[in-house]
Amino acid sequence: MIKDIPRLGVLASGEGLTFERMVRASHEGRLHMDIPVVISTHPDANVLQRAQRLGVGAELVNRREYGRLTPEKELLFGRAIIEIFRSYDVDAVSQNGLIVMTPKNVIDEFEEIDNDHGGPKYETAGTMGRQTQYVMLGLMHETGRNDGSHTIIHRLSPDGKVDAGPTVAFAQFEMKWDDTPETLQERQKKVAADLQIKRWNSYAEGEPSIEVTEPRYIKEGEEELIPILIRRSKVAFPRG
Repeated sequence: MIKDIPRLGVLASGEGLTFERMVRASHEGRLHMDIPVVISTHPDANVLQRAQRLGVGAELVNRREYGRLTPEKELLFGRAIIEIFRSYDVDAVSQNGLIVMTPKNVIDEFEEIDNDHGGPKYETAGTMGRQTQYVMLGLMHETGRNDGSHTIIHRLSPDGKVDAGPTVAFAQFEMKWDDTPETLQERQKKVAADLQIKRWNSYAEGEPSIEVTEPRYIKEGEEELIPILIRRSKVAFPRG
């Protein structure tokens, strides 16, 4: 089979807002990649319904069916994901809001597999969804500085560490003093979708992904704020 453009598979387990914006961009010719399938690891993820409405393959690999992930079960879990992506002839993978660890064999299988994270890695690694925005708003209010925030795309780390792979793209966005984690997340997701389109167009054009340096928002002597705010964010939003 001859493909006119590269094919991008998506891993997601949430609402699928970024996914939908990417699919619409592909349909309109603004994203120069086809998105034939999304895989979710959660049966109730709204992204599956969005995919069906958009005419995109909606596949489930239910994490719960594998129980505690021993090395053998992680291998099987990853193999199920790989087999679906290969059946759709996927070239690269975008991970958008996946709430489980990506199996190592999936990372090894695809030369390009990137994760979308809603905040700066140094300040918010290990958080997700509204947790990430809670941390950045907390930093703003605790320090009295509003320097904005940014969303990133990073390569997945082969050693399985969360939010540890090299950052290949970032885009800054505004924070407001009266923002809530929900309003800030809504603004971030719009910026994230545009960043995804730009990043994957570069991939489609054959440009190599190069590590970039993110700005930092924490200053010397303020580092102790990060673990405190991360703990609070997970209490406030345990599901992200």
